[in-house]
Amino acid sequence: MAEVAADVAAHAASAARILTLADEAQGLLGQLQSEVDATAAIWSGDSHVSFQGGTAQIHAELQKGQAAIADISHKVSTSGTNYGTTESQNAASLGHTGV
Repeated sequence: MAEVAADVAAHAASAARILTLADEAQGLLGQLQSEVDATAAIWSGDSHVSFQGGTAQIHAELQKGQAAIADISHKVSTSGTNYGTTESQNAASLGHTGV
């Protein structure tokens, strides 16, 4: 059986970097939403109504992106912690069996 091993400290460092990038991406998505909102002012009449309908879809898609980034960030940050905890528990269990 193949042994599974992971460097928990390296994983934590990677997770921290991913969280930083996720925060930056969230900021960029917020800027995109602000730009879309600011662009609405240049439209008038029926065009404005159509643009508003389009911006609702744009905002919905940007929110999906934000939710995906938040989900990935959470999973990455908890997976290393969970691995380290499980690894410690397994080592402790083996220690009690005399193996």
